Amino acid sequence: MRLRPATQADAQLLFDWANEPEVRAQSFQEAPIAWETHCAWLAGVLADPGARLYIMLEDTEPVGQVRLQQQPSGAWRISYSIERSHRGQGYGKAILALLENKLCEERSDLILEGEVKLGNIASQMVFESLGYAGRKLETHYVYRREHFTVRDACAFVHRGGVLFLTNNRNALALYDWLSEREDVFIYSDRLNVEMLDCMRPQVVVSYNYSHIIPEEIIATLPYAIVNLHVSYLPYNRGSSPNFWSFIEDTPKGVTIHEITAGLDKGNIIAQQKLTFNEDEETFASTYQKLHNVIQNLFMKIWPAIKHHSYSAYPQVGEGSYHDTQDLQDYLQGEKLNWSENICHFKKRHGLPDNV
Repeated sequence: MRLRPATQADAQLLFDWANEPEVRAQSFQEAPIAWETHCAWLAGVLADPGARLYIMLEDTEPVGQVRLQQQPSGAWRISYSIERSHRGQGYGKAILALLENKLCEERSDLILEGEVKLGNIASQMVFESLGYAGRKLETHYVYRREHFTVRDACAFVHRGGVLFLTNNRNALALYDWLSEREDVFIYSDRLNVEMLDCMRPQVVVSYNYSHIIPEEIIATLPYAIVNLHVSYLPYNRGSSPNFWSFIEDTPKGVTIHEITAGLDKGNIIAQQKLTFNEDEETFASTYQKLHNVIQNLFMKIWPAIKHHSYSAYPQVGEGSYHDTQDLQDYLQGEKLNWSENICHFKKRHGLPDNV
């Protein structure tokens, strides 16, 4: 793998990459880019002494782009993207490592910065794994790194192993545990068939992953994707399961299950029921306990998941389901305080407690 400077001849390639839906979704300006706007931007970047734009090649195939833009502070702001079929394989870490290698040929006293949206956990982990210090703001993280060192980028490209899907940092404790035992790559964007065909993971784990996985992805894999859901299925499928378990007084617990086309309707691999004292607990405290329990349950049965040797069984009963709009409709403009005592919340809303 190597970086080469971009040229005007790369205009169409960069335009197609920039307008790919997942790239736009992770950008701070999400609207599609017009061709004329793109061409003017590229010409400006190529002529700007305070900007650098590179194409990453694997052999002769373009697989990503990375741009540096000097800021008024003197730091250089990084932005990068990886071609759709090469995501989830370590190329994000590789492109930053190659960039550091190239800059080290010139000087090692540059200050590099990156901005990443809160839900883009995979890119956050790329920066953090390379030693960037992160600072959380309201909508994104700002990463900063000084005095970088040369790294071997090729070692980062990932094949096989465990693909770990998440958009929430509360999943990182389980990711760290898995990483001590397995070859794991974390991913936050939408899955696509081309990426999975190239990567061929041995296991796919979904935990607080915000994208619905389509049937074509499920059918691509020779085994089931495993999902961690903090409700006692079939109750409280979908969004905010912990909240609805108290509002509707349904069974509380956690479930590890196979992903199917029906949201949270797949066969159950393992589950555990919990009870809470609503006089003492908050929505936040119960939420954390549910995640502690489901992570411990996953660790206990991981060998069976890894070897696809578990016995799953179908869900029984109608259960319940809620989407994000249901919570908004219920609150009617009230901002939910997750640290509020559950009993107090229910009394304010005219609900019986500890039914």
